[in-house]
Amino acid sequence: MLYGQASEFNHSYANKYTRYRNPVAAGALSLLFPGAGQIYNKQPVKAVVFMGAYIVGAGIYIHGLSEMMDDMIPAIATVTTLGLYPYQDDGNDGSSALTLGSIVLISDCLISVIDAAVSASAINKRYNLSVKFMDNDFMNAALKDRIVPLLAVKIRI
Repeated sequence: MLYGQASEFNHSYANKYTRYRNPVAAGALSLLFPGAGQIYNKQPVKAVVFMGAYIVGAGIYIHGLSEMMDDMIPAIATVTTLGLYPYQDDGNDGSSALTLGSIVLISDCLISVIDAAVSASAINKRYNLSVKFMDNDFMNAALKDRIVPLLAVKIRI
């Protein structure tokens, strides 16, 4: 089991950072969904910015897909408007929106991963947090209390 230990420091917000932040975990969370690593690092404003950029990028990408589908299958355009507006080619094939949406999504994801990992390392360095394993006395007591009795029961049966 891992835990973080903070040395002496003077900071009014220090109590929310007294736990060790794993940079790999923060980056992996941001890779799954941009902003999740920032939530792990307890940086809610950054998380909202990254999540918002991701949602905007996804919206642009989906708009590009719908434009492309309208040009590929004109019947869909007529059906989606319930036949009220006959299909007219507007000259927009959606490729620019797809490209822009892809750029926003990929850059947001990469920047979020890098920021989460760097921020976790910076928090650990700023508050002098490090990874420590439990001491041997604790592990010996845990083994004696939990594992040894289980072995004894299995041997008796």
